[in-house]
Amino acid sequence: LDTSGCVPSDLFDFFIDKVDLFLYDLKLVDNSLHKKYTGSSNKNILENLGNLAHKQKKVIIRFPLIPAFTDSEKNLVQVASFVKDLQVLTDIQILPYHKTASEKYRRIKKVNKMAGVEPPSNQKIMEVERIFLSFGLNILPDSPEEEIKKEN
Repeated sequence: LDTSGCVPSDLFDFFIDKVDLFLYDLKLVDNSLHKKYTGSSNKNILENLGNLAHKQKKVIIRFPLIPAFTDSEKNLVQVASFVKDLQVLTDIQILPYHKTASEKYRRIKKVNKMAGVEPPSNQKIMEVERIFLSFGLNILPDSPEEEIKKEN
C-alpha cells in the first residue's frame, strides 16, 4: 500500500493486517510546517506510522526531498530521529523532487505552484544520505532500476 497515512487511525487500522508492505511517505515531522506546506496536520500520519512499527509491519519510508520544503537539516534530523525511535523501521528511500509534472500542468492549464523549484543536486542527495545513515537507517534505491544497476 502506497500511502501518506493521512487518514483517521481507526480507518487505517482496518487495513493494517490486510497489507504485506507499506510504502509510507514521510515529509515533515514538525506539525506546524506540515500544516503550512500541505494544508493538514501530520498527527494521524505519525500516529499511523507508529502503529505500523508497533505491529512490526514491513514498511519502507519514502522521503520526498523537496528543496526549500523538506531539505532543511533540522527536518532531516527530525525525520531520521523519528524513524529511528520507532526501532523496527530502518528502510528509507529518498525521492528527489523532479519536474515531471510541469508538462501536465501546462497541458491542463493549471498553475504549477512548484514551477520555480529545481531538483536537488547530487551533493544535496549525498548529504541527506549521510544524515540518514548516521541514524542507522538503510538507504534503499528510489527505483528498481537503480537496484539492478548496483547488482550488476
